[in-house]
Amino acid sequence: MAVLGAGVLVLQAGLEPTANTIADVLWSIALVIAVAIAARTAGPWSVLWATGVALVAAVPSWWVCAAVAGLAGAALGVVRPGRYPVAVPSALAALVTLANLPVFQTNGLSAAVTVVALTPLMISGVTRLDRRRRRRVLIVLGLTAAAVFAVGAVAVATVAGIAPTLDAAASSARTGLDQARSGSTEQALVSFDQAAGGFEEAAAVLDRPSLVPAAFVPVLAQHVEAVRVAAGSGAALSGTAATASGIASSSPDLLRDGQVDLGWLESTAPAVRSSADALTVAETDLGSVRSPWLLGAIGEPLDDLRSEVAGAAPSARTGAELLEVAPGLLGASGPRRYLVLATNLAEARYHGGFIGGYVEIEVVDGRFDVAASGKASDLTPFLEGSDLQVGDEDYRARYGSYSPERYFMNATASPDGAVNARIAAQVYGGLTGRPVDGVVIIDAAGLAALLRLSGPVEVAGVEGPVSADNVEAFLHRDQYLEFDERNPDRSEALGNVSEAVVEALTSRTLPGPRALSDALAPAFDRGSIQFWFADPEVQEVVERTPASGRFAAEPGADLLSVRSSNLNANKIDGFATRVIDHDVEFDPGTGAVSSSVEVTVTNAAPPGGLPNYLIGVESRPPGTNRMLLTVWTGLELDGVTVDGSPVEVSTQSDRGVPTYTIRVTLPPGSTQVARFELRGRIDAGPTYRLVTYQQPAVNEDAITLSVSGSSGFTPVVPAGFSEVDGAVRGQLPPRWRTQTDVPFVPAG
Repeated sequence: MAVLGAGVLVLQAGLEPTANTIADVLWSIALVIAVAIAARTAGPWSVLWATGVALVAAVPSWWVCAAVAGLAGAALGVVRPGRYPVAVPSALAALVTLANLPVFQTNGLSAAVTVVALTPLMISGVTRLDRRRRRRVLIVLGLTAAAVFAVGAVAVATVAGIAPTLDAAASSARTGLDQARSGSTEQALVSFDQAAGGFEEAAAVLDRPSLVPAAFVPVLAQHVEAVRVAAGSGAALSGTAATASGIASSSPDLLRDGQVDLGWLESTAPAVRSSADALTVAETDLGSVRSPWLLGAIGEPLDDLRSEVAGAAPSARTGAELLEVAPGLLGASGPRRYLVLATNLAEARYHGGFIGGYVEIEVVDGRFDVAASGKASDLTPFLEGSDLQVGDEDYRARYGSYSPERYFMNATASPDGAVNARIAAQVYGGLTGRPVDGVVIIDAAGLAALLRLSGPVEVAGVEGPVSADNVEAFLHRDQYLEFDERNPDRSEALGNVSEAVVEALTSRTLPGPRALSDALAPAFDRGSIQFWFADPEVQEVVERTPASGRFAAEPGADLLSVRSSNLNANKIDGFATRVIDHDVEFDPGTGAVSSSVEVTVTNAAPPGGLPNYLIGVESRPPGTNRMLLTVWTGLELDGVTVDGSPVEVSTQSDRGVPTYTIRVTLPPGSTQVARFELRGRIDAGPTYRLVTYQQPAVNEDAITLSVSGSSGFTPVVPAGFSEVDGAVRGQLPPRWRTQTDVPFVPAG
């Protein structure tokens, strides 16, 4: 029975159950031989039982054919016992079928079914042997069982003995991560060194010769190998984390007196690449030893470690790739030209705001120089006489009415930052004859983040310094109050702010990459700073970061983005707020989705008392906000109402994504509620996945998501959500992109 149990476990535990191919082959051969020998002497009814169980368990799969053949042979043996030699092939047909059960392949139930099927056959075969042969078989089985027990005892004792060391090492590693995240790099180095030492000590114990026999014992082998790989991975990861912390603690200022230290970047890249590769290897190794046979005490910590590694590996690879291309982007191999576009959210475009100012930067050998700057409107007289044609056919069909080739400030018409950047590069490069290598799109919140790094700046025509504390209010409203709309000083100030910030950034001392990343991360998450590069290989790397501005439907997931575009030619959108309630019903069995998107829009602009350029121009009467309100979604539209009454809707496609647009006119101090009814399908399965893209705005949207299941399914409450009347409900964070996963389980 020891051979039966071990062989069954090998056959059912997966592709590499013991991490030892020789052991797998030996146990499998032993099982086949044992079944064949037992079948020769077993009673015909035990063979019939084995093939019958195999047939029932194999439905539905093509392996049922083997079970049918085996069952037919076994039935013949029952009807004509001793007449036909069918017992051995019938039993082996059952064994092959049981080794490939379709329903239970990944858990212990398949092994249990196999044991139930074969145990009567094995017992019958042994008991029907003559006394001498039966005695020999029992001796072999007894010795095998004793050997397995002895090997198991050694392995269990060894693993139990090093458990405290592994726990202490894991605790030190977690402490090091917390210290590194908080910027305490010297303390993190000490913690990571302690963790690496503990993991290495445990790995050395697990490599002792006394544990080699454990690789030949099914199930036990998986546990020992899992602990061994976890210890080795922990040692490698702690070592690379210590290296990364050392790099972070020794990094110089990123920029000093307008010069980037390219030598430090080039010398650091290999170490960062090594760290990223170590994470990738650890992720692969940890995945290779995950088995359904692992007990929770080992399987769950292994899953936690693998999850943490899997979460860190992609960003580590991206960071390594960015560091490798950084010297080239900074002019190490030749001059680079970049265009910085400063947008004003108070006059909305679908990306965020219209382009108010631009700055052209040239970078050579890590040194920055401002080549040109101005207001976006300064380019209009030159563009009106040009014959530029920008974008592809799809872009022109959807956004051609914005005419960015004539009105440069409208180059942010699309919600996709990369699309807008390419359009701006085409227009600017075509007009000036200076090709653009990259574009930065930045709004007032992004400028505030940069000013926290550079410090306040003096801006021509503006009284007092512009700082992180006042730049948003100044750009969105105060500049229009401070200067008369016909005063050229206001027009100059609009472009001069972005130039002053860029000048400060490229001439003052900035902290190292770690501090810079931490300071700018909130602006990246919100979509307030976005990058695009003309080099497609570099852009492919950038699109894996929060700073890419990517906007796209994702296969198998639901999509929602609610955005508006100003129709007033004024800066009234600083007075607008949106509250969005997205109610979803999902059927995991079919992927059917029905949802409603309720958008409550409030216009807090007064009817007068403010400059015309702020609340007037094409607003009739003053203070009235006219906008295009658009929903991007992969679902079909059933209808739209505003305050309960149906309204006309324009349906278009944006690179294959349906968009539904209505015109909204809000008198000063008023509120309107637009409701979009949607239906469609996404991938069926136990998880509802929603990707939302949020438009940067002066006043951030408040988006509440409520998800319920169709009849027979109940949603599981994700982190940050709560259960309300059978649905999960929660508010989404104000980020450019948010993915929300809601798991479902059968009701009851």
